[in-house]
Amino acid sequence: MSTTVATLIADVLNTVGGDGFTPTQEQTDRAFRKLKNILANESLDRGMLFDSTILSTPLVVGTNEYLFGTGEVFTSRPNYVDLVYIVGADNERHDVDLLDEEEYHVRLGDLTEELEIPYFAYYKPLYPTSKLTVYPIPDTAGYTLYVHARFILQEITSVSTTLLVPDEYISVLENKLLRAIASSYGYALTREDREVGLLAEQNLLKVNSKKNKLTKNIPSELSFMVRR
Repeated sequence: MSTTVATLIADVLNTVGGDGFTPTQEQTDRAFRKLKNILANESLDRGMLFDSTILSTPLVVGTNEYLFGTGEVFTSRPNYVDLVYIVGADNERHDVDLLDEEEYHVRLGDLTEELEIPYFAYYKPLYPTSKLTVYPIPDTAGYTLYVHARFILQEITSVSTTLLVPDEYISVLENKLLRAIASSYGYALTREDREVGLLAEQNLLKVNSKKNKLTKNIPSELSFMVRR
């Protein structure tokens, strides 16, 4: 679905304002700022609208740290890393176990080992430069490291920004904005408004949950999430 931010905001303002309501520029600008805040706040939980990307770089002998950020090996810092794997010259894929922080500290004893192909990794979401560390330290050339990372789906810079997203994402944004500004216009949220919002958020949480890690066989219903 393709729609502009201006259209999304106008639809929500027409709902809270009622028939014949014509929003002022100030009201549109205020709703735009609220929408940007909504997207920013989503980065704090698994309700964020994501754009999934597969990044890659050669695995370097003797190097087990790969940085994400301006001027680094990976030039953009992802919000989350879902999947890590390594591919050799023979195109054989070697899955890497992505550890959480607790598991990482349990495995600290493996950090000085060297092996042809690392078999576990830990992503530390530092800011402004984050870090992926793989273990054991690779000691053989000819392999490529692949990282399945998630970024904010799209930053909105103005009301003219076009959102190229599935219908479900538009519904989520509209409902969140509706709930955020309803009281300012004396609009009483209906039962349907609340049910639609709750269902949309539950669906997003399921998709974004760490427990639902994306694998090399991505379900067709999630195929829209892969950008390249």
